[in-house]
Amino acid sequence: YEAMPKQMTRAEYDLLLLVFYPLHYLKVFQEYPTPHSNDTRPEVAVVGTDYTFTCATRHALRGFTSHVGAPAWLYVFNHSFSETSWGKNFTFCDGHSCHGAELPFVFHTLLPFNHTQDELVLSGNMVQYWTNFAHYGNPNQFQPQKNANLLSWPDYSTAYQSQALKFRTPKSEVISKYLEEKCDFWDSIGYFE
Repeated sequence: YEAMPKQMTRAEYDLLLLVFYPLHYLKVFQEYPTPHSNDTRPEVAVVGTDYTFTCATRHALRGFTSHVGAPAWLYVFNHSFSETSWGKNFTFCDGHSCHGAELPFVFHTLLPFNHTQDELVLSGNMVQYWTNFAHYGNPNQFQPQKNANLLSWPDYSTAYQSQALKFRTPKSEVISKYLEEKCDFWDSIGYFE
């Protein structure tokens, strides 16, 4: 939204797809048809997030785990701040989980914000996972009796089920095949063409 401060019409949405995906415009258009709203910025955000972050990450992770053979862990951060904390220039993030929203949780820097007890627990869990990964090379190297809130974060390459840990409040969960159909679509047409 920061790049598009004004509403985006349906015609502008169609043009944007044509400009960004000229070789595969019709396929992208069929996968993400023109929305029936007067402001298509939410749909642009979905297309951009699927292509740039979610599916490209999955594609790279699959290549890494199959060619390098090392374990890897995937996560989805699906929590929006309990208060409007982004400031007056970022109102589009209010009620959404914007890019980088997990950083105050990972680095336990929630103090400047009003936060809930659930958010403190989420942050503590994320700090534990990231610390374990940095120290042991595995986010699951923890003593369960010390933190009963931690789930076992499945290794993405185990059984190739596209498993990830979905961080959110009030409770995180293990998910499988996150946006699989959308990512299979992007994998079929390729990235960076």
